[in-house]
Parts: sequence; structure tokens; C-alpha cells
Amino acid sequence: MVRTTYEDCKSVRSILRGFKIPLDERDVSMDSGFLSELHRVTGRQSGLSLPRVFINERYIGGAEEVRWLHENGELKKLLEGLPVADSYLHACHVCGDHRFLLCGLCSGTREVYAEKSGFKTCTAYNESGLINKCFPSCSLRML
Repeated sequence: MVRTTYEDCKSVRSILRGFKIPLDERDVSMDSGFLSELHRVTGRQSGLSLPRVFINERYIGGAEEVRWLHENGELKKLLEGLPVADSYLHACHVCGDHRFLLCGLCSGTREVYAEKSGFKTCTAYNESGLINKCFPSCSLRML
């Protein structure tokens, strides 16, 4: 199942990158907030296969739907009017296109030390010890 999901995401990414549009990819395995957002916008709490594609906040479908739309020329119509940006074709020099960075405060350990109070839990990271989004580098590439 993981391999199929990986291949479907890779295929959809390749199709969309072929149109040279900026993509806002959200890896639900790296941040549970993304999964919660997906559940909220789809209205489903389970049974969602990945990827899920939205264009201008409109749900398009998964990998099969994107492939079908692309093969039939409908995807091009849906993408008309979107800004063209080729800078996203090059990997981000900061995060390597992972879109996540180690927390600058705790370096992913989830703990910070202060001389007065000792060790405390770091709250700047997600559950993986990462800062979600490589800001501002990746966000500048999305313009």
C-alpha cells in the first residue's frame, strides 16, 4: 500500500509539474495537522487514499482522476489562468524540497535547555521534531 501511494503521488506530481505551475504539497505523514486539514476539507475521517488534488480550493480527485483528466485534455483547462512558475522545478537550496526543517530551537530533540529552569519541552516543532514549511525559501518559490 505504501509503495502504491508513493507511486501515485510521484505520478501526479510529475503530471502537474509538466504544466509548470506552483504546487503546494502537504505530506500527511510528516505533520498530523495536514491530515486533520484533509479530513476537515473532505468531510471524511477514514478511507482516504492519497494523493488528493485540489485546484483553486476545488477538489479534483486522486491519482486516477488526475490521470484521466490529463489524458483527456481536461486538466489543462482546469489549470488555465494559474500563474506559471518554473523556479519550483529546482530543488530548494535550504530543505532539498522536503519542505520541513529541523527545529532551530531544539534541533529535533523536542527539548530546550534554559539555565534558570532546566530542560523544557520545545513547542516550536510538530510531532516529528520538525518545523513544517521551509520558510521563506520554499514559499518564495511558490510565487
